[in-house]
Amino acid sequence: MAFYPSVISNRFLDICLQSLGNFVTFLAALFAVISRPSAGVVGLSLTYALNMFDAFNYVVEQISAVETDVVAIERIKEYREGLDLVLKGVTCQIESGEKVGIVGRTGAGLEHVISEGGENLSVGQRQLEFQDCTVLTIAHRLNTIMDYNRVMVLDNGEIQEFDSPAVLLQDSTSVFYNMAKDAGLV
Repeated sequence: MAFYPSVISNRFLDICLQSLGNFVTFLAALFAVISRPSAGVVGLSLTYALNMFDAFNYVVEQISAVETDVVAIERIKEYREGLDLVLKGVTCQIESGEKVGIVGRTGAGLEHVISEGGENLSVGQRQLEFQDCTVLTIAHRLNTIMDYNRVMVLDNGEIQEFDSPAVLLQDSTSVFYNMAKDAGLV
C-alpha cells in the first residue's frame, strides 16, 4: 500500500468529517439562538452536536474495515482459482516456544531479498517480547532469523533444509549457507 496517498486520503476524510461535525454543531447553536429553549436543552444539544465528529469517525472506520475485509476475500477468490498450490507436501514438527525462520529462493513461494538491514527490532527486544511464544517468521532479511532455533529453507514449494542456523552454516554446500554468503553474513 502506498503510504503517502493513504495519509493524504485519511487527512482529507478527517477534514470532511470535522467539517460535517462543525456544521451540525453550528446548526444546534443556531437552533438554540432562534428557538430559545431552556439552558438544559441547549447544553444537551450542543454536547451531542460536539460528539457527532466521534460518531461519524467511528462509523466510517467500521465501514472501511468491513470493506477492506470483503476486498481481501474477493482477492483470495480471484487469485486462487486455477493456480497451482505453492507449497507441496510441506510437513514438519515445530515444538512449543520454538522460533522458526522460513526462507527461500524465488520460486519457493517466498522471495529471498539479498539486501540486509532495515529498521527491525533488536535481538534483545525480540527475545523479551516473544520469549515464550512459538514464532514462525517469513524472513526477507536473513539477519533477522540468525538467532532462531531452526531455519526452514524452501525451494520449489518443498522443504530443502530444516535445522538450526549454526548447523546449516557449517555445510558450505547447503542452500542456507549460500544465501547467507550472498547476504554477506558468512
